[in-house]
Amino acid sequence: MKLAKLTTILLAPFFLAALLSAAEAKVTVAADNVSVVVNGTTSVAKVETSVPVGATIKVAAEGESATVVLPDGSVVVLKPGSVLTVSSSSEEDGVSKTALVLSGGTAVFSAKLAKGSSLSIATPTGVISGNKGTVSVTATAGLTTATSASGVWSVQNAKGGVSRLGPQQSVIVKAGDARITTRPATEAELRRTSTEGTSPVSESAPLPLVPGEEAKVDGVNIDARIDAQISEDSPAI
Repeated sequence: MKLAKLTTILLAPFFLAALLSAAEAKVTVAADNVSVVVNGTTSVAKVETSVPVGATIKVAAEGESATVVLPDGSVVVLKPGSVLTVSSSSEEDGVSKTALVLSGGTAVFSAKLAKGSSLSIATPTGVISGNKGTVSVTATAGLTTATSASGVWSVQNAKGGVSRLGPQQSVIVKAGDARITTRPATEAELRRTSTEGTSPVSESAPLPLVPGEEAKVDGVNIDARIDAQISEDSPAI
């Protein structure tokens, strides 16, 4: 009896790890233009369709957007014409690591993860990662653009260049270019970060600035605030 109890105690962590690794993303909003490819087999996505690691979600250009909830609770809204693959997903001691690949199209990612956790989105020209906030990403073969409605996101290009994307900023990552261009987001770009079709910009939120103006939020220099948030929350790439 003692041996059986000891065996149960020793194996319990392994059963728990298996349960955690079995967690899968779920489609929560889908139409006839949304499909999921698993091990080479394509099926029309429906509400509650599972999206295991390695699976690809495709949203045809004609039709509606799709919404996917990741195992870490993050929400992804895939716009028509987008293709997203779940590369990896893990969680241990409350810290989650999720890696996605947006090979084409536009998607909006919303995360509110614990410190040390990360959500990374790879595109053909770079990687965007963070753990809190909402960011819209558009990917093509030679260009990636991203706009942060909230939160601080790390941006890395294929040449190893690293930058940060702060609230209400947009970034451009071009293939073959070592530079990462960051600038204030336009109203149109901020509207694209909304998951409900409305702009996340409130009346109290700062508007895009004229180049050369000092960016401040609540009287605090935004660059200083971004640097502080990066050191505290943002995971290293």
